[in-house]
Amino acid sequence: MSDQNSVMVSLTIDDKDISVPKGTLVVEAAKLLDTEIPVFCYHPKLESIGACRLCMVEIGLPVIDRATGEKVLEADGSVKLNFGKGQVTSCTTVVSEGMVVRTQTDGVKKTRADMLEFLLTCDKGGECPLQDLTMTYGHDTSRMDFQDKIRLDKRVPLGELIVLDKERCIQCARCIRFQDEVADDPVIEFHMRGRRLEIVTFSDPGFDRQHLGRQHDRYLSGRSADHIRLPLWGATMGTEPGGQYLLPLPGGLQHHHGYPPRGRFRRSARHQTHFAAAERSRQ
Repeated sequence: MSDQNSVMVSLTIDDKDISVPKGTLVVEAAKLLDTEIPVFCYHPKLESIGACRLCMVEIGLPVIDRATGEKVLEADGSVKLNFGKGQVTSCTTVVSEGMVVRTQTDGVKKTRADMLEFLLTCDKGGECPLQDLTMTYGHDTSRMDFQDKIRLDKRVPLGELIVLDKERCIQCARCIRFQDEVADDPVIEFHMRGRRLEIVTFSDPGFDRQHLGRQHDRYLSGRSADHIRLPLWGATMGTEPGGQYLLPLPGGLQHHHGYPPRGRFRRSARHQTHFAAAERSRQ
């Protein structure tokens, strides 16, 4: 165990006390208390960048007397706290001794709802984390001017197996960081800034790499799609669902970022062929 991990730090999250190893991120400390902090761009196996701003929390730190180096106390004997930093991203903030974290204040809730309003670009058929977070933390209505909607390419082929819908990109940069940090193949990047920001690829030949299947699972909205799709329901006369999903296995010992990518698309192609044959026979 490293020296840093052997040092424990005590803090309070929503009036619950906890001690965690030094260097722990606030968002990870909250998980240990079953306190949900919504995240989008954050992934525990990637470097944190705080891009989506959904994980904003209020942080209070003990006030220290500069002359004595001791904590300043309130009249009731409690430690005086300074919340002067306002809201910070919990995915980039490291815990510190005596820290007080508030995750459910009115200001935090408003920030989450406002950020989700900016991000709400697709619905992905009920399977989208963005949709789930919007239902839980978002506004009831949107102030978006649909006449001013940015129009981008809807089907950009990145290779033989995957296409990109640029309009659905929420600019979380998880795909970029995955290619850079995990796949060691930085072939996609952001281009331009502000409203004109979009994903571009430098992949030539096409984006059919070893980690393609895992890359596809990093997308949080419906901005990427398989060229080969499995039927979601079986063609039987019964009423039981026959789901045909391929799901990554988080934390696997052999494949630390999901299932083997080659197996994903080979299995998809095989089932797609069988499904097409069944369709022709019914016709």
